[in-house]
Amino acid sequence: MNVCFLHTVAIDPEKGGIEKVTHVLADAMMARGHVVRFLATMDVYRETCAYPRLQFFFPSSKGKKDSEKNRKFLENFLREEKINTVIFQAGDDKRLPFPEVFQKLGIRVIVAVHSDPDFFKALVRSKFILKYGIRIARTFPQIIALKRFWRGIKARGLYRWNAAFSDSVVLLSEKFIQPFCSYLPRQYHANVLAIPNPLAKMPTDIAASDKKKTLLYVGRMTLAEKRVDLLLNIWSRIQERFQDWNLVLVGGGGDEETLKQMAGKMKLERVSFEGFQNPEAYYRRASIFCLTSAFEGFGMVLLEASAFGCVPVVFNSYASAEDIIASGENGILVPPFDCEQYANTLSNLMEDEERRRKMSVAACENAKRFSSEKILPLWEKLL
Repeated sequence: MNVCFLHTVAIDPEKGGIEKVTHVLADAMMARGHVVRFLATMDVYRETCAYPRLQFFFPSSKGKKDSEKNRKFLENFLREEKINTVIFQAGDDKRLPFPEVFQKLGIRVIVAVHSDPDFFKALVRSKFILKYGIRIARTFPQIIALKRFWRGIKARGLYRWNAAFSDSVVLLSEKFIQPFCSYLPRQYHANVLAIPNPLAKMPTDIAASDKKKTLLYVGRMTLAEKRVDLLLNIWSRIQERFQDWNLVLVGGGGDEETLKQMAGKMKLERVSFEGFQNPEAYYRRASIFCLTSAFEGFGMVLLEASAFGCVPVVFNSYASAEDIIASGENGILVPPFDCEQYANTLSNLMEDEERRRKMSVAACENAKRFSSEKILPLWEKLL
């Protein structure tokens, strides 16, 4: 099978979750003998992409994306590389470009949606709260409802376009199928299915002795989506009580400086912002992984952290969290945005070394369900 991953940017697994998932899936496909190519609609991450000889770019990536130049390039590229199937990796926020080209050449199109289909509902509320405060949000819920309504119209148009011009739409959780199908005419429902994200090769040398008294966050440094500000708030509640623990944040993003300033104003201690890094060494050392996102698609970092024996503590703010975590067994789910309960949950776990050890072992075992060896056959069946 000759497969092309079509995305907005080149595949650099250090830059984002979709890029990392694509890298894992592509490597697994190539190991099984599939021919894989990568095409980006924008000239982004060219210098750092994982597959420089297999990565291609639309020629007019900074101007009009739907230019005739791009259309002709796409058609020629697909012919020359003998592509059978295109996997469009930006199906949650971009329309499939040039669908007529795929139809003309008889190429199968699979659209991947890497977020909760209703993600904009949480995003609208999160942005409103960050701008106006929780009191105003509770006083004027009709404003949030109106903003959600207009975003819903946009989402419906996007989802219908991608469903109409694809052979299959792949979501990350069975729980996402009904919400996604609610935006579509009934004739497209049968083409919607769920395949969870795959993990890269599972680590086999995790040692309990390597674990330190560290809380870890890995991900983009953003407020509206990741709500890292809530994690800082939670740490402020418990830092005095746990003088031998520290909080480490790995990743970068547009709100990184704002978050550093917040940490300073809150007089937080033993907090370090590490920037963009390969997170493996941090996973190995950390005992607990913290996620306070407003929403997620699947939460690849939860799988990665679990594979390295970090016990995940997560706001249960998105449906697929329950696909990954059995709360109390291999991690803990906390009611969304209850910072007090999150702080209490962390405190109890930080005080109980034996419980952490048992949950760490369970987290490692749980992550095996999502190994590329388990997930790739689901993709090959679809292909």
